[in-house]
Amino acid sequence: MRPLRQRFPKDPITKTIWYSARSAVTTKGSPLTGPYHYLVRYWIAPEAEVRVLAWLDGGHTAEMAALPGFLSARRLRLEETDSLGWRAFCTIYTLESKTALDAYFANPIRERFKREAAAFAGVLRSERMWGAAEWQSGK
Repeated sequence: MRPLRQRFPKDPITKTIWYSARSAVTTKGSPLTGPYHYLVRYWIAPEAEVRVLAWLDGGHTAEMAALPGFLSARRLRLEETDSLGWRAFCTIYTLESKTALDAYFANPIRERFKREAAAFAGVLRSERMWGAAEWQSGK
Protein backbone atom coordinates (compact mmCIF):
# COMPACT_ATOMS: atom_id res chain seq x y z
CA MET A 1 0.00 0.00 0.00
CA ARG A 2 1.31 3.44 -0.93
CA PRO A 3 1.73 5.91 1.92
CA LEU A 4 -0.68 8.81 2.14
CA ARG A 5 0.46 12.01 0.51
CA GLN A 6 1.05 14.89 2.85
CA ARG A 7 0.69 18.57 2.07
CA PHE A 8 3.10 20.70 4.01
CA PRO A 9 2.41 24.36 4.73
CA LYS A 10 3.84 27.13 2.63
CA ASP A 11 7.53 27.64 3.38
CA PRO A 12 7.82 31.21 4.77
CA ILE A 13 11.20 31.77 3.14
CA THR A 14 10.73 30.38 -0.36
CA LYS A 15 6.93 30.83 -0.47
CA THR A 16 6.51 27.34 -1.92
CA ILE A 17 4.06 24.56 -1.24
CA TRP A 18 5.04 20.95 -1.77
CA TYR A 19 3.51 17.53 -1.51
CA SER A 20 5.25 14.29 -0.67
CA ALA A 21 4.75 10.60 0.03
CA ARG A 22 7.44 10.76 2.70
CA SER A 23 7.20 12.05 6.24
CA ALA A 24 8.00 15.65 7.10
CA VAL A 25 11.05 14.44 8.99
CA THR A 26 12.69 12.69 6.05
CA THR A 27 11.56 15.00 3.26
CA LYS A 28 11.12 18.52 4.63
CA GLY A 29 14.69 19.57 3.91
CA SER A 30 15.14 17.88 0.52
CA PRO A 31 11.99 17.67 -1.61
CA LEU A 32 13.94 17.76 -4.88
CA THR A 33 16.08 14.71 -4.20
CA GLY A 34 15.30 12.17 -6.87
CA PRO A 35 16.62 10.80 -10.14
CA TYR A 36 14.09 12.37 -12.53
CA HIS A 37 12.11 15.64 -12.66
CA TYR A 38 9.09 17.00 -14.51
CA LEU A 39 8.75 20.79 -14.49
CA VAL A 40 5.73 22.86 -15.41
CA ARG A 41 6.40 26.58 -15.77
CA TYR A 42 3.28 28.67 -16.03
CA TRP A 43 1.99 32.23 -16.02
CA ILE A 44 -1.32 33.32 -14.50
CA ALA A 45 -3.24 36.51 -15.29
CA PRO A 46 -3.60 38.67 -12.14
CA GLU A 47 -7.40 38.46 -12.12
CA ALA A 48 -7.27 34.64 -12.14
CA GLU A 49 -4.42 33.92 -9.74
CA VAL A 50 -6.62 33.08 -6.74
CA ARG A 51 -8.87 30.82 -8.83
CA VAL A 52 -6.04 28.96 -10.58
CA LEU A 53 -4.03 28.44 -7.40
CA ALA A 54 -7.17 27.19 -5.64
CA TRP A 55 -7.57 24.55 -8.36
CA LEU A 56 -3.93 23.56 -8.09
CA ASP A 57 -3.93 23.47 -4.28
CA GLY A 58 -7.41 21.98 -4.09
CA GLY A 59 -6.37 18.71 -5.61
CA HIS A 60 -4.59 18.83 -8.96
CA THR A 61 -1.03 19.03 -7.60
CA ALA A 62 -1.71 16.46 -4.89
CA GLU A 63 -3.25 14.11 -7.47
CA MET A 64 -0.16 14.45 -9.62
CA ALA A 65 2.15 13.79 -6.67
CA ALA A 66 0.10 10.70 -5.78
CA LEU A 67 0.61 9.04 -9.17
CA PRO A 68 2.76 5.89 -9.19
CA GLY A 69 6.44 6.79 -9.35
CA PHE A 70 5.93 10.45 -8.38
CA LEU A 71 7.78 11.25 -5.16
CA SER A 72 6.97 14.91 -4.49
CA ALA A 73 5.82 18.21 -5.95
CA ARG A 74 6.95 21.72 -5.14
CA ARG A 75 5.57 25.00 -6.46
CA LEU A 76 7.80 28.03 -6.77
CA ARG A 77 6.47 31.58 -7.04
CA LEU A 78 9.02 33.01 -9.45
CA GLU A 79 10.27 36.56 -9.12
CA GLU A 80 9.09 37.59 -12.55
CA THR A 81 6.08 38.82 -14.42
CA ASP A 82 5.59 39.06 -18.16
CA SER A 83 4.80 42.20 -20.18
CA LEU A 84 1.06 41.78 -19.39
CA GLY A 85 1.67 41.56 -15.64
CA TRP A 86 1.09 37.80 -15.45
CA ARG A 87 2.97 36.20 -12.55
CA ALA A 88 5.24 33.22 -13.23
CA PHE A 89 5.27 29.97 -11.24
CA CYS A 90 7.00 26.64 -11.62
CA THR A 91 5.91 23.28 -10.22
CA ILE A 92 8.70 20.74 -9.91
CA TYR A 93 7.70 17.10 -9.65
CA THR A 94 10.31 14.61 -8.45
CA LEU A 95 9.95 11.11 -9.89
CA GLU A 96 11.50 7.71 -9.38
CA SER A 97 12.32 7.36 -13.08
CA LYS A 98 11.54 8.39 -16.64
CA THR A 99 9.34 5.29 -16.77
CA ALA A 100 7.04 6.94 -14.20
CA LEU A 101 6.74 10.02 -16.41
CA ASP A 102 6.09 7.92 -19.51
CA ALA A 103 3.33 6.12 -17.58
CA TYR A 104 1.80 9.49 -16.69
CA PHE A 105 1.92 10.60 -20.34
CA ALA A 106 -0.01 7.42 -21.26
CA ASN A 107 -2.47 7.74 -18.35
CA PRO A 108 -6.09 8.68 -19.21
CA ILE A 109 -6.09 11.04 -16.20
CA ARG A 110 -4.28 13.54 -18.44
CA GLU A 111 -7.47 14.00 -20.46
CA ARG A 112 -9.36 14.95 -17.30
CA PHE A 113 -6.59 17.37 -16.32
CA LYS A 114 -6.80 18.97 -19.78
CA ARG A 115 -10.59 19.39 -19.43
CA GLU A 116 -10.18 20.97 -15.99
CA ALA A 117 -7.44 23.31 -17.22
CA ALA A 118 -9.64 24.38 -20.15
CA ALA A 119 -11.63 26.42 -17.61
CA PHE A 120 -8.59 28.70 -17.40
CA ALA A 121 -8.16 29.33 -21.13
CA GLY A 122 -7.04 32.91 -21.65
CA VAL A 123 -5.73 33.34 -18.08
CA LEU A 124 -3.20 30.48 -17.80
CA ARG A 125 -0.39 29.45 -20.11
CA SER A 126 2.29 26.88 -19.49
CA GLU A 127 5.29 25.02 -20.81
CA ARG A 128 6.64 21.65 -19.72
CA MET A 129 10.09 20.15 -19.54
CA TRP A 130 11.66 17.06 -17.99
CA GLY A 131 14.97 15.34 -17.50
CA ALA A 132 17.25 13.23 -15.35
CA ALA A 133 19.10 14.69 -12.39
CA GLU A 134 22.68 15.02 -13.52
CA TRP A 135 24.43 16.82 -10.69
CA GLN A 136 23.56 17.83 -7.16
CA SER A 137 25.25 19.87 -4.49
CA GLY A 138 24.33 20.20 -0.86
CA LYS A 139 25.16 19.19 2.67
